[in-house]
Formats: sequence, structure tokens, C-alpha cells
Amino acid sequence: MRPSIHYDRAFSEYRAMPGLNWSILKHPTALAQRYHATQPDGEHDPLYSALHCAILEPDRFPVAYQLADGRRTAARKAEAEAAGVTLLTDRDMETIERVRAAVEGHAEAAEWLLDPPEGEGDGANEVSIQWSEPHGGRTWAFKARLDRLIVERVPDLANPDAEAPHAYIIDLKAVPRVSARHVAVEIARRGYHGQLAHY
Repeated sequence: MRPSIHYDRAFSEYRAMPGLNWSILKHPTALAQRYHATQPDGEHDPLYSALHCAILEPDRFPVAYQLADGRRTAARKAEAEAAGVTLLTDRDMETIERVRAAVEGHAEAAEWLLDPPEGEGDGANEVSIQWSEPHGGRTWAFKARLDRLIVERVPDLANPDAEAPHAYIIDLKAVPRVSARHVAVEIARRGYHGQLAHY
């Protein structure tokens, strides 16, 4: 498999791509998978997915997520699910708006997470990548879904008269507390450092 980058694949298409991704690699044994299935995982909370969408895919957000408006009945949930919509509570929506406003109001976060002005770097969200590597006597196919990929042209150290591409991978995570200690604990507990190493 030749390494490739896909800027226009829907998540359903990414899931159908061959290859091992981090979600599989972080639980290499059936025992670990069974253990993981019994543990609470904030990444499966619709709020975390909605935050991700609101920041990185603001055009898709109002289509994919709607306010439950006090009508979280079984029939309303079924109707929303059939339409591919996730219902959120008032509190969820308030949290999302606060986080989105914080990102927009923070110069450095906005620079990395929001689209730059025309001509200032090439940023794309929800980018699928594929590659292969030899391990243990066979070649394995791998894949990943990058939250954001920014490619810039920088001076080439080997040739000062030329430029070379320089890539940044942005991985957006939501954590329950933002002190340095709690963020470090979340990184270690959820293996976020391993995920970036996989990328």
C-alpha cells in the first residue's frame, strides 16, 4: 500500500478503508477489549463528539446536532436517530458555545484550530491517511483520521534556495479538568501520546 492522504472522505468511507487504526491497536488483546468495554469513556459521550464537530466542522454542526428542547422522548430520539441527528440538552449546548467562544477568543488556539486567512498555510480538517509498515516478518496496513492537518512551506535546510513542506497534526481532545496535572493524567490514562505516535 502506498502512503496516501485523503482530504475528502466521509467518516463512513474512512471506516471502510483497510488498515489498523489506533482504536484497534490500543486494545491488542481480547481481555483488554473486554475491560475497556466496561469502563466509562468520555469519547463516546455525544457532548465530546459535538464539541469536536462545532470547532472543526461548524458548517456540519447544525445539521448533525440539535437541541432536544425538552422533548427527549423515545419517539423523538428515534426520529432524530433516523435523520442522523444527535440530540443535545440545553446544558450541552451552553457548554459547546462557551468552548467555541473560548477557542475563537484565544489567539493561539484560533490560529491552530480555525481556518487561516487566504494564502497563510494549508489547513484541512478530518483528513484520512493510509500507509504500511513491516513488523514481525509481514507488512501491515495502517490508517488514521487526523482532526486537523496543516501543511506549510518552510526553507529547506539542505537547500537554502528551496522550500520544503512542513506538516503539523492537530488532535483535539476534551478533558474534564484543565490543570496541568489533570491533563497529564488524562493523556496517560487514555493513551493520547500513543495515538499521536501512531499518526
